[in-house]
Amino acid sequence: MKKQLNVLDILCQHLKRLPKALNLRIPNKRKGSGETMKKILIVIGIIVAAIILVIAINSVRQGMVINRNRALVNRFVHEFWNKGKAKVADELISADFIDHSRLEKGGSDRDALKKGMLNLREAFANFKLTIDEIVFTEDKIAVRMTASGIHRGKYMGIAPTGKKVKFNNIAIMRIAGGQFVEHWASVDRLGLLEQLRGH
Repeated sequence: MKKQLNVLDILCQHLKRLPKALNLRIPNKRKGSGETMKKILIVIGIIVAAIILVIAINSVRQGMVINRNRALVNRFVHEFWNKGKAKVADELISADFIDHSRLEKGGSDRDALKKGMLNLREAFANFKLTIDEIVFTEDKIAVRMTASGIHRGKYMGIAPTGKKVKFNNIAIMRIAGGQFVEHWASVDRLGLLEQLRGH
């Protein structure tokens, strides 16, 4: 957004100089009004063309950012969570990463997220995250997902039940420099526990 504003600021500065450069004056009713109107129309045309150009450039740039961020999310979900490739986190997640949801007790950094993922996959065989919906902004992504798996390991004090479970998960991630730098998540743990306990 800052880059877009800078472009518009520069554009406005140049446009302010146009009337003086084209020697524009308020039309005189007696003479010269036709020539002045031509110059005014030229200025208007230049302004409209410049605005369209800025919008087009910004749209292309935003499209590129969204596509790059979409690829980042897909790798995070499919390679990190679904395939359990912990090393992928070093590519996708910043070393200064902060996990505000603290999926793993006692830690909120990248290593804690890795540990949380591995523990979850150990507790639930065939663990899988399915992306249901994604909403993008320039530097943030909101993802609504469904998690599924088979309870084969101890989870939150509950011994393995062999039950197939599904639970909802909503995550918001901030991106900078092509990596995730912050993460917030809301997991339906109550719904998961109800499934495991048979309620």
